[in-house]
Amino acid sequence: MTRCKASSRLRGFGIGCLLISIAGCAHSGHSPSGFPLPDGDYVFAHRYAEHPRMPSIDVQVRITGDRIAVVNPVATDVFPAGPLAEGRLMRHASGAWIIAERPEDIDAVEVGGCTDGPETIDPEARVYWTC
Repeated sequence: MTRCKASSRLRGFGIGCLLISIAGCAHSGHSPSGFPLPDGDYVFAHRYAEHPRMPSIDVQVRITGDRIAVVNPVATDVFPAGPLAEGRLMRHASGAWIIAERPEDIDAVEVGGCTDGPETIDPEARVYWTC
C-alpha cells in the first residue's frame, strides 16, 4: 500500500489522499475494468460471427476508462458511417469482453454472435464481432 504524498494543506484529511489517488488512477492510461488495452484510439477489424474469415471493414475504437465507442468512419456496404456500438466494457462470465448497454448485460445467458445478448469485442485480436 502506498502512502499519499499530499501537500501540507491536505495532510490529516483522508479524503484528500483518496481524491489524489483516484486522479492518479484516472490518468494512468489503464482501464479500471481490467480491459487489457489502455485508454486511447484504436483500429479494430470487424468480423461476422457466422463467417469469421469473411473480409469486412476496419472500425475506429475509442476506450476511455471503462467505456468504449465503436465507430465506422466511412459509409460502406457493411455499415453506414457513424456510431456502431457504445457502452461499458465488462468481462462476462464466459470470459468474453462485452459492450454492455445496461448493467444487467453482465448476466446475459448468451453474448456475442447472433444472440440477443450484448456484442463482444476481442482486445487481443482487435476484433469487433457482430452477427
